[in-house]
Amino acid sequence: MSLEDVWELRTPTDRLISALLLPASWLYGFGWESYEAIYRLGLKRPFRPEFRTIAIGNLQVGGLGKTPLTLACARLLERSGVRVAISASGYGSPAWNSGVVVEPREAADAGAVGDEAALIRTKLPDVPLLVGRDRVWAAQTAARYQPTILLLDDGFQHLRLARDADLVIWDPNSANKRCLPAGPLREPVGGLKRAAAIATWVSECKPVEGDSQKPTFTFVRRFTGVRGLKTDEHRTIESLKGWRVNALCAIARPERFYAALRELGCELATTVALKDHDSMDGPMPSEGDWIVTAKDAVKLERRDDIGGNWFVLEMDTNPCEEEALLSWLTAERRR
Repeated sequence: MSLEDVWELRTPTDRLISALLLPASWLYGFGWESYEAIYRLGLKRPFRPEFRTIAIGNLQVGGLGKTPLTLACARLLERSGVRVAISASGYGSPAWNSGVVVEPREAADAGAVGDEAALIRTKLPDVPLLVGRDRVWAAQTAARYQPTILLLDDGFQHLRLARDADLVIWDPNSANKRCLPAGPLREPVGGLKRAAAIATWVSECKPVEGDSQKPTFTFVRRFTGVRGLKTDEHRTIESLKGWRVNALCAIARPERFYAALRELGCELATTVALKDHDSMDGPMPSEGDWIVTAKDAVKLERRDDIGGNWFVLEMDTNPCEEEALLSWLTAERRR
């Protein structure tokens, strides 16, 4: 049993373990609020870039789709002629500590910059990409490209860098709103007060009720088919029905990937879940057809021992309120 399982609070055992961890959770929350107060009270001043800076993040630990949201916002801005640069953490890679600049049109190796940064490069080949956990360094380095907007993928908790706005993914219906380790929150729910807007995932675009004091933007994910990792063979969504396939992933919430495949009609023979951001350098199965996420595909595509029986599930992320979101993203800078 993992902590992620406990956080779901599905069983009496989950609820008991979470309750026993509450003292540690309170201590964690107090520590975060003390840290946040240093900046809120002006005891420390964050670095403010010369260009509009927007963080896309959440309160919860991993797996809520920050990178797809970053990609969707960046594509919307690019189509509108806005110059964009992106800062990604590169978590789990050498770039996490050292900081790496990936120039426009330059290939990004997942082993060097991490899976999320490599995925961003694959989807947005013309955008300057600053990879590293030091977001102040990222903003200072981004200045050489003279962007109109810098987007921070997973940047909500980086208080050393001042932002003009924060777009935060939040599900108010989450059963567990406790801080680590009793729950999945990186900071107390009160941190939502810092958010300028809320992002929510929906299954279809339709009017939703949001926070009356903050705009709420909805995003929809649509699976478009699967692509062969080595062959570029494309299979439509309709062709997946009845396909007996194995699923492998290294993401924070693997059960969502498996559920998506089943909903698309796949028959899952085997499921393999590696730890989130696993390098996938170890031996891989050779028998049967295997399907992975786009985040995992950028690590496997570089391997010579991956054959034509490996596929990636492809997905598009689109904002439902494009005009309103574009207006919000490009609003006048906060002074």
